[in-house]
Amino acid sequence: MAAPLGLCRFRSHSPTLGCLTLSKRLFQFFTLKQQKKKSSKNLDIEFDNFSDLTTQTTVYKTRSNARHDELDLLSHVSGHQGIEGSIGLKKLKSRNTVSNDETSKANPSRAPPFKQVLHRRYQEAQRSVIVRSQDPDSTCHSLTQFGGINHVQFVMPEKNFLLVEFINESSLVKLQRNSKFFNEINQFPLKSRILCDTKSFVNHGKKKFPSAPKMSEGNWLNKSSDHYPLMNTFDEELEALCARKSLDDCDLRLRFFTCMMIEDIIKSILPDSRVVPYGSCMNGFGWWSSDLDMMLCFNSDLHTSSKSSKSPGGNSTSQFKFMTETFASDRHLAQRTLAMVSALLELSPRMHNMFKILGARVPIIRFKHGAVDLLCDISIHQIDSIKMTELLYLLSVSDPRVRPLMCAIKQWAICHDLTSSGEQQKPTTIGLLTMLIFYLQTLPSPVVPTFRQLQALAGHSDTFCIDNITFGLPSNPALIPKSNNKQSLESLLHGFFEFYSKFDFANKSISITEGATFSKSVDSRPVCIENPLCVSLNICQNIGVKQLEILTSAMADAALKIESFSSSAECPEPRLMSLLSEKPLASKLSLLFTSSSNSERSLSFEDLLGEESDERNTQAMDSDNAALDGEINQMGSQSLKHSASTKSDSDITSVDDTDQKNEQRPREIEADLSKMLTEKKLIA
Repeated sequence: MAAPLGLCRFRSHSPTLGCLTLSKRLFQFFTLKQQKKKSSKNLDIEFDNFSDLTTQTTVYKTRSNARHDELDLLSHVSGHQGIEGSIGLKKLKSRNTVSNDETSKANPSRAPPFKQVLHRRYQEAQRSVIVRSQDPDSTCHSLTQFGGINHVQFVMPEKNFLLVEFINESSLVKLQRNSKFFNEINQFPLKSRILCDTKSFVNHGKKKFPSAPKMSEGNWLNKSSDHYPLMNTFDEELEALCARKSLDDCDLRLRFFTCMMIEDIIKSILPDSRVVPYGSCMNGFGWWSSDLDMMLCFNSDLHTSSKSSKSPGGNSTSQFKFMTETFASDRHLAQRTLAMVSALLELSPRMHNMFKILGARVPIIRFKHGAVDLLCDISIHQIDSIKMTELLYLLSVSDPRVRPLMCAIKQWAICHDLTSSGEQQKPTTIGLLTMLIFYLQTLPSPVVPTFRQLQALAGHSDTFCIDNITFGLPSNPALIPKSNNKQSLESLLHGFFEFYSKFDFANKSISITEGATFSKSVDSRPVCIENPLCVSLNICQNIGVKQLEILTSAMADAALKIESFSSSAECPEPRLMSLLSEKPLASKLSLLFTSSSNSERSLSFEDLLGEESDERNTQAMDSDNAALDGEINQMGSQSLKHSASTKSDSDITSVDDTDQKNEQRPREIEADLSKMLTEKKLIA
C-alpha cells in the first residue's frame, strides 16, 4: 500500500529513528504554528509536508487561537441529542467564516472574489426564514423539528422578529409545507418566508430551554450614536468610525434575505429570474443605514448583458419556442416589468409606501419592507451597474485605508449638509467616492490602481461587454499588487481635502480609468468625472456652480482643521488627559465634523461672564457682552438696594441670618443669568 505523500520523507528502516524524526518534525510544526497564531488570529497556514499526516493535524489548519478550546468543547458535546450540539458547532464554524471575511478587510490578498461573496450570501438566504415570536427560545426549539439550525439573529431592536438560517434548504421547504394561514377574511393567501409562531404568544416564558442557541443581536445603539469617542490617535478614531458604520454579517444577511423574498414572488411568473443586491450593499462602502438597491435579472447570468445573452431557460437547438411579447425598447420593457412587479409586491406582507418612479433615467420601484425595516429600490438588470459594483469592491479591498477614508469623508459631508441622493445640486456619495479614488491614484506612491491597470490583470474569462466595448476585471483580488504608500489615514485625509480645495474644476475633467485629468469641453458641467464603464456619462452631472463653491470652501476649512491636529499630537495619551482635565477633551472627529457656523453660535456660561475669551467669537460677542454687563450691573445694584432696605427695616440682626442671605444672593443672580443665557440661545 502506497504511503501518503506527507509521510514519505519520514520513512526509515529503523523504527526508533523514524519515530524520533517524526516527533522532531511535529515539534517544529506546532512551534511554527504557535508563532503564526501570534501574528494573525485567523491566518490559514498551509504545511505541504503535513497536509495528510494525521486527521488530528489537519484539524488545526482552520482553528483560531481564541476559539481553540471552544471548538474542542463543542465537538465533544456534539454527539448529544438536541440543538446545542447540532447548532453550536455549525454556528461557530459560521462565525469563523465571518471572522475570515473581517480579516480580509485588512488583508487584500485574503479578500474573497466578488462572485464568491454573492454566491455564498445567496445560498444563506435560500435557507433562511423570518419568524415573529414572543418567546425566541421556544420558537427555535420548535424549529429544530424541521432540521438543524445554522444561524439565528434578531431583526430589529424590539426582538420580536427572528431571522433563522437552516443547515439545509429542505428544512425550510418542510417548514413551509407544515405552516397554515390565519383564519381571516379578505386575506391574500400568499406563501412567503415570513411566518408567525402563534404558540409563542400563548406559552410566553412558561418554559425554559437551556439548549437554545445564542442569538446574534445587532449593535443598534452603538450604530445609531453620533458620539465620536476620543482615542489616542486620529487614525484610531477613523477606523472606529468605519467599524461602527459599516455593514456587518447581520446586515448583509437581512439584505440578501430581502432579495430572496422578492425573488420568490417574482418566480411565480418568471421562474428563471434572480433578484440580487448591488451598489453600496456589495461594493464595500455601504453603511448599515443605507438603502437596499436590488436588481431584477431575467436569467441567472448576472455578468452578461441582457442584450447579448441567451433567452432565459432557452436553448438555441430546441425545436419549440415560447411565444412572448416584445417591446419597442429596453426602457419600455423595464417600465412594464416594474409595473407588474409593483402590483405583486403590494399583495405581499409587510410591504409599505410603494412608489413607481418609472419616468427616471433608470426606472425603479421604491418601497419600505416592514419586516426588516429597510428602504428598498428595485430596477431591471443592467450589466454596467453590477460591474461598477464589482469595480468598487476591488478598490475597497485593495488597501485597508480606503474604506475608513471614504467613511470619514461621507460623514463629514453629511454633517456639513454637503451631500444628497441626487435630487439636489450637491455631490452624491458615488461622486465623493470617485473623487477619493482619483486622489489616491494620483499620489506619488499610489494607494489604489487605475481601472486600466485592473483590466491588465483580468483573464480571458473575466471579460465582459458594454455597448460593444470589451472590459475586464480580475476575479481574484489577490492579483492586485500591494501599495508601497506608507502614509497614515490622517495624512491621506488632509491631502484629499487640500487637493480638491485647490483643484481646477473649471478646466479639468477627472478620469479614474487612466488616473489622470483631461481638458473639459466648453458646455460641460461644473464638475466632470467620467464613468469608467460608460465614458459619455458624468458621475457628478448634478453638481451646480454654487454648491461647488460651498464644497471647495468646506474642504479648505477641513484641511486647516486637520493641520491644527498636529499641534495636539505632542500629547501622548489624549484619553488620559481628558480624564485629568476638568473639561473633557473633544475628539478630533468631533471637531472635524462640527460646522464652523454652529460652533460660533454655541455660547458658554463663562463667555457671558467674560471670564474666558474665545478668539473665534470675540468680535461677534463684544456688543452682546456690553449689553449683558449693563444688565448684570443693574441687577446687582437692585439686589444691593433691596438688601439694604431689608436690613434697616428688619429687627433680625443675627450674623448667621445675614450670612445665609449673602449666600443665597449669588445663587439668585446665577439663576437669573442662566435664564438669560437660555433665552439668548433660543433667540440665536
